[in-house]
Amino acid sequence: MLQIVVLLGALGSALSSPAAGYGYHGGYHHPPPCITEHETIKVMACKLVPEKTCATETVKIGEKITGFEKGDCKEIEVCKPSYGYHGHHGYHGKRSADAEAEPGYVHAPCEKVTKEICKSVPVKADINKDIESCTEVAKEVCEAVDKVVPKVTCKTATIKH
Repeated sequence: MLQIVVLLGALGSALSSPAAGYGYHGGYHHPPPCITEHETIKVMACKLVPEKTCATETVKIGEKITGFEKGDCKEIEVCKPSYGYHGHHGYHGKRSADAEAEPGYVHAPCEKVTKEICKSVPVKADINKDIESCTEVAKEVCEAVDKVVPKVTCKTATIKH
């Protein structure tokens, strides 16, 4: 039994040892001739930052009447009131169906005059209001930053046999 344990131990150590070649010198192992150093380099770090932009716009929201002006006009003929005609003043009673005027009733003559009649047109003014609208736009902002990275330098080795 002891022989089996010794045989298995020898077999395990033979399989776990590196093969003869680079870094192997008769039973001990040399690390490869490489040096790991840390090097600082500059890189660009970018990020999106919201940028607010605003604009003011004047918008018509209604109208108001500020006054009136003379619009379309036309001339018409009207009777000019006559004052001081002769005849009886006051109540004359009902007029009869005859076309003739009763005695004492004087019909005032109509003197025609021209009169101008115009429409009144409203003068309107706009009611405006300033409205501000804002939007956010993503803007890319970049800056140079230092970054530490590993640098591996290996020397070439010649193995003499």
